[in-house]
Parts: sequence; C-alpha cells; structure tokens
Amino acid sequence: MRRLDFGLGLVALAAVVAAVTVVVISSRDSTPQATAQDTTSTLTAAVSPEGCARVTAQLTSDTSTPEPATEWTFSTNAYVKLTATAVDGCTFTRWELTFGGKPFFNSSQNPFQFQLIGDMVVTVRFTGTPVIPTPTPTPTPTPT
Repeated sequence: MRRLDFGLGLVALAAVVAAVTVVVISSRDSTPQATAQDTTSTLTAAVSPEGCARVTAQLTSDTSTPEPATEWTFSTNAYVKLTATAVDGCTFTRWELTFGGKPFFNSSQNPFQFQLIGDMVVTVRFTGTPVIPTPTPTPTPTPT
C-alpha cells in the first residue's frame, strides 16, 4: 500500500510541475496585460453674474502664476486650487462644486482647494454688478 501511495504522490507532483511549467511558458509568450493608465479629468468654471471675476486653477503643489481660463485638465485625484479675482463692483460669495450633474460641495473660502475626483463644474458666485469702464472719447482734431 505504501508503494501505491508513494507512486500516486509522485504522479500528482509531476502533474503540478507540468501545469506550472505550461503556465509560465505560455505567459512568457503572451501579450503583456494592460497597465493602469493615467486618467485625466476636466474642471469647468462659470462665473455668476457673468463678468464678475477671472478664475485660475492650478495644482496645489504648483507655485507658478496661472493664467485665467474657464476649463482645465488635470490628473484625476489631483489636488487643485481655485482662485477667483473679482472685478470692481463685485464681491465674492462662494464656490459651488458640481459632480455628476449634482451639487457636491460649497465653500466660502477663496482661494478654494479640493481633490478633483472626476469631471467637475464649479460656479463662483458674486454679489454686485461688474463696473464697465466708460471709454474715454477720442478727441476730434480741430482744423488749424
């Protein structure tokens, strides 16, 4: 009986070694599996009332001076800082962050920092009305 158990054990061991060898050899020749790709998300900004501010967005680790815009692309899960610079006649009230078309978060801090977890829309709210400067008229030359 012992010889039979020993013989069956060797056969089972050989089967396992053969199966592992087949798996290792086939995976060497197979196409590499897809790796996680860097995904990006879009942040879109709106100002209400329109014309009350310029909005900038940048990574919280970025110390450069960003240019005002209304749309930015960042890596998903990046930490972003938004800044609204009011024009004359307008006073900052709050940021309203929307995710998936639904209200997500409000903040009365300016600048405002948050984690961009996907495509988001932010509306920056102000009170007041932007002052539109009156253009200086061009003097008409007088004939001499």
